[in-house]
Amino acid sequence: MSVPTDDKRIYKGQDKEVLIYLSGATGLLNLTGCRILFYVRETVDGTPVITKDSNNAGEIDIDPDQVNNKGEATLTFVPADTSSLDAGQYYYDLWLTDVSTKTYPMLTGHFFIDSVAPTMVAKIRQILDEAGELRRLVVKDELVYPATLYKLYLPRTRILSVEGVFALTDDTHSGTNYYTGGGFDKSTGVVWLGSGLAVLHQMVRVDYTWESGINNNTILHHLMGARLFVINYTGIEFEYGKALTNLTKGAEAMALAGTVLSCVLSVNGANVAQMGYNFRLDEFEIQTKLWGEGMIAEALFNQYVREFDKWRLALGKAGEVLLATPTIEKYDIETLLGIDDTTSEGGEGY
Repeated sequence: MSVPTDDKRIYKGQDKEVLIYLSGATGLLNLTGCRILFYVRETVDGTPVITKDSNNAGEIDIDPDQVNNKGEATLTFVPADTSSLDAGQYYYDLWLTDVSTKTYPMLTGHFFIDSVAPTMVAKIRQILDEAGELRRLVVKDELVYPATLYKLYLPRTRILSVEGVFALTDDTHSGTNYYTGGGFDKSTGVVWLGSGLAVLHQMVRVDYTWESGINNNTILHHLMGARLFVINYTGIEFEYGKALTNLTKGAEAMALAGTVLSCVLSVNGANVAQMGYNFRLDEFEIQTKLWGEGMIAEALFNQYVREFDKWRLALGKAGEVLLATPTIEKYDIETLLGIDDTTSEGGEGY
């Protein structure tokens, strides 16, 4: 049996509680008398750099309310857990020891430690404005085929709440709410039922609320991705909010432009069509027309493509500069930064 995967993220030095649900073949597990161990490692089989144990107070809290068989536990992280670790990608594994002292792997995935000033997230959200607006959408009577008598998968992720799961014939919701006592995973759309269904191969009606638009975690993901891309492309190391030289200021500006582009594409990912418009980000080419969010998203995308391209041409890449055409204009970093000094640290990007 494969172990379910679900990536986790945390800011370096952050206080954070992470809610998890553990399920078996017949639904959520009763965790009474169980022990949970959680490990974060630099490599898949490396020595743990973070360890959490439900036997230690304040590390993993197993839900004491087992009346509804919730299978729920909360992992608590404090600043000391991550403050001495480098930002980047780690790996985690979560283990369960049941009442018969048998131990099983229950969950695994990447564990990302991010180091981005919260002001950078706020700055990107301000730039996106309506193009990245968050919305709470309520769905009534979504018809879904259950995966098992105790589990189903919603067609969306980023679930905020589940109000009920009802039989196909129960269009008034006056019968059994099979969700009562259940749980869900907001990042995967998995829903565990509190009561088993009577029939497997029949659709059910689901009421739930989900989040559209772009959330802070997605913005953070794109900020980190853009930073790594710019560092690899230009060879200029920088941290957001700490741009001290002309080159590091330019690198941050290029990364912010790339972040905006990625965020706009994330919001409009379902609305990709043809535009005859090629946007080359290193060797990755996107052909797109943004029309789902209207003119705001399209204008923003066009603006920041130009912005990204200017910084790309100003900062360059060691031994290689990608040009759309041989006659395209090169940009001087001093001019872009509004500096009159003719002694440029970055030259013209070569």
